[in-house]
Amino acid sequence: MNAIIGFSELLIDPDVDQNDIEEYTRLINTNSNQLMDLIEDIIDVAKIEAGQVRIRKTACSVAELLKDLPEYFANMNTNEGKELRFSTDYPPDFMSHTLMCDGYRVKQIIKNLISNAVKFTERGSVTAGYELHDKIIKFFVRDTGIGIPADKQAQIFERFRQVEESHVKRYNGAGLGLSLSKKLAELMDGSMGVKSLPGKGSEFYFTLPAEKPHEPKAESVEMQLT
Repeated sequence: MNAIIGFSELLIDPDVDQNDIEEYTRLINTNSNQLMDLIEDIIDVAKIEAGQVRIRKTACSVAELLKDLPEYFANMNTNEGKELRFSTDYPPDFMSHTLMCDGYRVKQIIKNLISNAVKFTERGSVTAGYELHDKIIKFFVRDTGIGIPADKQAQIFERFRQVEESHVKRYNGAGLGLSLSKKLAELMDGSMGVKSLPGKGSEFYFTLPAEKPHEPKAESVEMQLT
């Protein structure tokens, strides 16, 4: 909010040139979107704690769930002023995979993880993907960012918490995204975790039951011979 107010006041200056106007407008837009995301996260956390979040499972194409991730990453990359690379890692036959899940919440978690990866990665890449195991599906987002010490990995899933170290404090964020994502995964009978090494990057992942849509049973047809 301070950024939005500050850059809005600068736009009033009659001496500001066109290049500065465009930059201030971009920063206002970026911070407005971040504020909106924060408000939505706070509302979702409040709903979860009040028991008002309902998981609605439907038959979802995994390819459809993931199709807009490159565009979402590109917007995050631009807004953060970075030049990271994005890639995907899907099974070869991913176009045929379907899943019973709450598609809106699955996409919300993955996008939270991508946003987190972009925020804490200065150079290199971000990769999003999934793996199918026997009875679970594992979605993941990997980055080449700053990494997280082993003794700090549990606290990042707590509300309003980030790693309390000097080289991390300069990164913006309220510390709600990971906490919210973990709660949503658990509401869908899943779990969330992280693998990370300082200076080497991180992999955030969540697993869900690999519940497939029920196929309708073929109706038997009785034929009477005459």
